[in-house]
Amino acid sequence: MNKNYIELQVQANEELQEILVAVLSENNFEGFVQNDNELLAYCPEELLNENEIIETLAAFDIKKEDCIFNAQENKNWNEEWEKNFEPVLIADKIYVRALFHPKKNEVKHTITIQPKMSFGTGHHSTTKLVLTEMLSLDLQNKTVLDMGSGTAVLAIYAEMAGASTILAIDNDEWAFENAKENCLGNNCKKIEVKLGDEKLLDENIKFDVIVSNITKNFNLANLPLYAKLINPYGQILLSGFYENDANDFLKLTATLSLKLINQTVDKNWTMLHFSN
Repeated sequence: MNKNYIELQVQANEELQEILVAVLSENNFEGFVQNDNELLAYCPEELLNENEIIETLAAFDIKKEDCIFNAQENKNWNEEWEKNFEPVLIADKIYVRALFHPKKNEVKHTITIQPKMSFGTGHHSTTKLVLTEMLSLDLQNKTVLDMGSGTAVLAIYAEMAGASTILAIDNDEWAFENAKENCLGNNCKKIEVKLGDEKLLDENIKFDVIVSNITKNFNLANLPLYAKLINPYGQILLSGFYENDANDFLKLTATLSLKLINQTVDKNWTMLHFSN
């Protein structure tokens, strides 16, 4: 579906671009093109509040005059974004690609994604961190919850790794539709995709593994719920926040009978792995 988009052009190094992608994704931006020292971000015209974005970026020492907003002609910007979508190889074991990318038959797991300007294609540090940690888990016959599923790449890997049932939840309709398309494209039979948030969760239905790659505030608010939903000896993987936020989670988990199993970091982003 074609939309009228506004392009935001910002000068930023690679590390700052990673942070800005996460921040802008929470402010209605749907697609990103990362170049050398320049980030292009796309937001539907009707959802853009320029003043709010300028105030948000000021926290990263980006001045108003350095935020360039350009109206884009009405065309399929998803198609434009696809041209910049590159395949991702995770630990030589998971290959995330689009249909137009070459295959890697030597890689154990290949996940085919229809790139729809969605967060969670495997490119962002947080997705890479969670996928890498999931490689260390025994998912055979396990029940899995994927909160903030985005493209459903984490849920799809869980099924490939032998999980018995997977519930994937996202509150964004664009991501919800894309997740269903990607599950179908990867012949997934055990993933249920739902549109909504934590209100969809029933405390009587438990999971062996919970992955939640969203934001710091969401994860902190819902970690007590995750602790109730996890089966004995279950695993909780959290990401979507920075390394210096980890202590906030460690303080909370001390009250929830959860112990830290592992922490990994990439470009200041972190993944925390807990168990009960």
